[in-house]
Formats: sequence, C-alpha cells, structure tokens
Amino acid sequence: MLLRCFSFAEVAILPRLLKTPSMQYHSRRLLTILTLAAICGLLIVVDTAEAQKCLHPGFKVELLLEPPELEHPSVVACDDDGNLFIGEDPMDMRGPTTKEFDRILRVEFKPDGTVKKKTVFCENLAAVFGMVWHEGALYVMHAPHYSMFKDADGDGVA
Repeated sequence: MLLRCFSFAEVAILPRLLKTPSMQYHSRRLLTILTLAAICGLLIVVDTAEAQKCLHPGFKVELLLEPPELEHPSVVACDDDGNLFIGEDPMDMRGPTTKEFDRILRVEFKPDGTVKKKTVFCENLAAVFGMVWHEGALYVMHAPHYSMFKDADGDGVA
C-alpha cells in the first residue's frame, strides 16, 4: 500500500518556491525528502481513515497505490514537475533472484493533487535500490547496474 501525506498550506506555497531560482534545488530536494518520509512513515498503515486520525490538522492521507498495482516498493524519487517515481523490488522478495524483473512506476498528478496518470516507466531491471532525477533523466541503481532513463516522447515511459 502506498499512501501520500501532504499539507494543503505546503502544497499551495511549493509552486511559488520552485519559481525562485535560488530555491529550485532545495525545494526539489525537500519535496523528495517529504515524499520519502510520508511513504516510509505510512506504509505500515492499512486503513486510511485510521491514518487520518494521527495527522496534524491541515494534512490529508490519500491512498495512491495498493496491491496488485504496487508490489514491494523499495525507493522513490520526484522529477522537476512533481511526478513520483516508485521503484519496485519483487525479485528480492518473492524471486527468482536470478531473473531481472523489477520495475519503476511513474505517477503523474493533476494541479489539484489527484492522480492524472500511472505508467510503468521502465521494467526488466535488477534490484532497484536507488533513484535520483537530474537534468531531465532518472538515474537508477539496480545492482549490479547503474542506468539512465529518459522519457523521449512525453508518454510517461522511458
């Protein structure tokens, strides 16, 4: 299960922060860290209604993906447009460990924060354990490989 947690006040201010050149780098990193913290902290919660009770006022919990859409999430990253990339690592969980079948999902959001589109960004990868977005490309550590993926035609797939 993948949950997203955000503050409405923070969502409203982020676009303004990202337009400031000096804040672009730090804002993207902060957004990535906040996304990681929200995902890691809330993955163990099964019921979104129960998760909502433990949040500060102004925050909301929303279910993004759950099995079978998502299997064994291992790492997340965001691109410059706020799209979320989720690495999956079933090869280390259910195997076989000799076949490369991990994948990375891409979740695109509408301006109101709802999910616009979900795609399999890339697949047939070894164990996905690291991702970073840099200058229009997703760099992925999928041991023993390190690869760079780009969406060349804007369809959400590398």
